[in-house]
Amino acid sequence: MDQADVDALLDEHFHPANMRAHLVAPEAEQPDIPPDAKWEEEFWYKTRYLPLPVDPQHASLWTSPDLKCHEKLFLPTPNPYTPDSSELKPGSKVTSESDEADIAPTLIVDTPTLKLWHLHDTSFKQPKASAHIQLTNFCVERSARSAICLRMVLELLHEVTNEEAYEAEEAGLIFDVTNTSHASVCSGLRLTFKGYDSKLPFLVGRIMGVIAGLDVAKHQSAFELVKEATVLDYRNRKFQQNYAHGIIAVNEAVEHPFWSNEERLAECETITAAEVQAFLREFLSEMLVESVIVGNLTAEEAEGMVRRATEPFGWAPLSEKNVPALELSRIPEGVTVLREQLTPDPGAVDSSVVTYLQVGPREVRTEALLELLCQVMDKEMYAQLRTVEQLGYVVSCSQQFRFGVCALRLLVQSVHPPSFLEVRVETFLQAFAKHLADMPQEDFAEHVDSLITKKKEKDRSAERRCDRFMNEVCAHTFAFSRKHQVAGVLAGVTKQDLGDFFHRLPSPSSA
Repeated sequence: MDQADVDALLDEHFHPANMRAHLVAPEAEQPDIPPDAKWEEEFWYKTRYLPLPVDPQHASLWTSPDLKCHEKLFLPTPNPYTPDSSELKPGSKVTSESDEADIAPTLIVDTPTLKLWHLHDTSFKQPKASAHIQLTNFCVERSARSAICLRMVLELLHEVTNEEAYEAEEAGLIFDVTNTSHASVCSGLRLTFKGYDSKLPFLVGRIMGVIAGLDVAKHQSAFELVKEATVLDYRNRKFQQNYAHGIIAVNEAVEHPFWSNEERLAECETITAAEVQAFLREFLSEMLVESVIVGNLTAEEAEGMVRRATEPFGWAPLSEKNVPALELSRIPEGVTVLREQLTPDPGAVDSSVVTYLQVGPREVRTEALLELLCQVMDKEMYAQLRTVEQLGYVVSCSQQFRFGVCALRLLVQSVHPPSFLEVRVETFLQAFAKHLADMPQEDFAEHVDSLITKKKEKDRSAERRCDRFMNEVCAHTFAFSRKHQVAGVLAGVTKQDLGDFFHRLPSPSSA
């Protein structure tokens, strides 16, 4: 359908002679109802209604060329994000038949201040692209107050770009800004853009311009609102489920630096707009900008988009003190670290036990064995502790990959006391060793095949592919075919390999 078809449709059907108007009002306020009017009744809800012909005088007025539109009735302004092209750009070497293991982005900009990875990918047959941009400066981790300043910047950005986000979303473009990532390191701000590529550069430029020119003082009322909401958020975190407090306690024990909710709350209550503005200037003055762009954009378009969008920053390379230095404490072999704490929620009746078993550096074979072990163990743990012993609704086993370190985390929440839960977890782990040894080969093969199928599942969109690449870039691992490498290792794993791996884990009493 082109513009001529739309005009013909409007001329044929959208005119006063083909109109039905609905007036809903109290009967006393309805104008000129004939005294002999026959009201009808709707079938389902018995609502009374009166069909009347349009007064010819009104009808002629509506078609008059001299009729002026009411000042409060107007069409919306054109949406600047409406795509103006649906062309799939030629030159992409990626097709729907490409082996995903061979698909990887190319580093097209490599400077001390900017790293840009790009993949021209039209294999999903959509005129769309996805762009991730991370602004990194370790000053955000220097203290709890710095962390809160970053949180205030983030919340204020959400507030001042709210209308922009609505317009963009209406036109099929979505963006998000965050200061955290569970999949990879984020010491700063991470921006995600996705949607139709023809207006993606415009959106990226607008949002990056808002960040570069953010004047906190001009948004004082919005700052006070987001500050109040953030203080309330931190105060309410003590009412989280107890297992969440357990996870935070483990993170606090091994991650450095780490700022607790209580520390952040204390700083948030006294933070000022002037401090946030000064922090933002410092943050933007030195940065490493890392970006991944996947989809219907050529290398030239991707580079031009990022360079134009970041031009307002005029930033310098990271000085030594601002290079990210996030660390995880290594738990010595045979050493037991026990942390006990009361729940901060006085009304909570549940207890939780979080067991953290540190495995070692993240390598492909270790990752494959750990994921396979978690898949087998999680099913058995749920069956035994949740279904048979009925300890509670929250029972899980999961793998952790933080700061390049692999770990196994077991979690149980129950009305039973922690000492009892700890014994049940240790007993389960001892019994699991026998379960693993006695597992039929057919069941083991089924677990392996299931995980290989999951790993080999193709990306379903440019957005998902871009997410996967960005996690590798931000972790500085660059294993873009990681899931296929893991699948390759899994294909050769035996039940003996998995059993040996389990027995090499720290014992339950060394967690």
